[in-house]
Amino acid sequence: MAVVAPAPLKVTSPVAKSETDSLKTTVKLMGDVDVGSLCPLAWTIVHPIDDESPLRHWTASDLKDCDAEFLVLLNGFEETFSQNVHTRSSYKIAEIVWGARFQSMFNPPDEHGEISVDIRKLHDFERIAV
Repeated sequence: MAVVAPAPLKVTSPVAKSETDSLKTTVKLMGDVDVGSLCPLAWTIVHPIDDESPLRHWTASDLKDCDAEFLVLLNGFEETFSQNVHTRSSYKIAEIVWGARFQSMFNPPDEHGEISVDIRKLHDFERIAV
């Protein structure tokens, strides 16, 4: 499947209108990102928290206190059947692992130079300094 896809990333959190009523507010973290006409076997969408990020002043505790939720919407084009492919994911703040990054799922090339993916490593991560 070729993915030439916008990947908007949004975060929502409850905002109190009154003591008994609340609504969700959405902040767009990342606009459309074109990943090109060739997509590797696996890729990770990253939102750098820099001076431009809406999250630059938020801590893990702040996001937990407001019950934040990250929404990821991906759209792609599957060339074999010539159709659009869509997926949505939602991540509550309790599902976020802080100070970590995903480990590579790629196995070293075999004797023929072919690379494979070990999907058992899908959720494996390593701790990093933040």
